[in-house]
Amino acid sequence: MKIRLAIIAAVFLCPSIAFAAWISPVDQKYRKKNPALYAQVAKAQALITDSYGNSRAAEEALRLAQEVVAKDPGFAPAYVQVARATGALGYVSSGKFDPAALAEKSKFLQKALALEPGYDYAMALVGYNLMAEGKLAEADAVYKRVVAMKSGYPILNAQIAHLAIERKEYAKAIEIASKGYEANKSDPKVAVSYCTELIFAYEELDGNQVAQLEKWQTTRRTLAPEVAWFWGDHARHRMFNMNDYAGAITYGEKALTLMDYGVGRYTLAAAYYAKWADLEAKSPGSKDAADSLRRAEALSPLDRQMLNLFLSRPAMVPTGVALSRRFAETMKKPPTGR
Repeated sequence: MKIRLAIIAAVFLCPSIAFAAWISPVDQKYRKKNPALYAQVAKAQALITDSYGNSRAAEEALRLAQEVVAKDPGFAPAYVQVARATGALGYVSSGKFDPAALAEKSKFLQKALALEPGYDYAMALVGYNLMAEGKLAEADAVYKRVVAMKSGYPILNAQIAHLAIERKEYAKAIEIASKGYEANKSDPKVAVSYCTELIFAYEELDGNQVAQLEKWQTTRRTLAPEVAWFWGDHARHRMFNMNDYAGAITYGEKALTLMDYGVGRYTLAAAYYAKWADLEAKSPGSKDAADSLRRAEALSPLDRQMLNLFLSRPAMVPTGVALSRRFAETMKKPPTGR
C-alpha cells in the first residue's frame, strides 16, 4: 500500500489520548494532595487530548500547566502536561518534530521523573519521545521497564505497536494493536489509538490490505466522529487506495465542516479533480464536470505534485493524463491583470 499522503500522525493520537477511567497512581496522589492544582493539570491534559493539531488549544494547555509549576515547582503531573504541550506545539508533519521541541519535552519529562521515579505515565512518554528521535533501542528499553511495572496505562501497547512499526515489524504491530483494541474497545478514546496503529501497520504491510484498511478507517471514524482528521484520512484512503472519488468527496467534505485544514483540502481537491476527469470523459463540457473542476481549483490549484499522485498509480493514470492536459493548457494562459 504505502500511500501515506496524509495519515494523521500517531504523535497526536498516542501520547495525547485521554483515558475515561485510568489515572496513574502518581496522579492520584497529587490529586489528593491538592485538588485545585490537579484540576488545572487535568484541564490542560484534556485540551491537548482534544487539540488534534489545534495550536491554540495546545498553547492554552501549556499556559495552564506552567501556571501550576509556578505555584508548586514540585507538582510532578504538571511537568508531564508541559511536556505534552511542548511536543504538540513542536510537531511539524508526517510524524516529524522540531528537534528542539523534542529536547524540551524530554527535559520536562525528566523533571517529572526526578520528582517521582516510578511515574509510569511519564516514563511511557519518555519512550515515545525516544521513538520520535529515532532512538528505537532506547525506547524499547524504556517500554520494557513500564511493562515490568505492571502499569495500567491503557495505550502502552499502542505505543509498543508503533515501535514495532518503526522497526518494520508490521505483522507484530498488527498482533499487538489488535489485542489492544479488543481489550479497550468499550472505551472509544482509547480504542481509536489502537485503530490508528492498525491503519499505520496495514498501510505498510505487503499485499492487498484495502479491506482491512477500510475496516479500521470506518471503525476509527465511528468511534470519534468529531475528529476532522479521521474523516479526512478516510477520504485519503478512499481516494488513493480505492480510487473512489465519490466516497472521498463525502468524507472529505465532512472533514472540512469540522475543521478547515490544508491536508484535508488537498485530499478533497484530488477527489474533485478525479471526478472532473471522469465526467469530462463521459460528457465533455458538462455543468457537473465544470462545477467539480471549479471546486477542486478553489480547494487547491492544480500542480505537479497533484499530477504525480495520479500518474504514479496505475489505476489513476487516465485521470493523471487528463489533468496533465489541463495543467498544460493552464500554463499556456497569459497572466491575468496585465
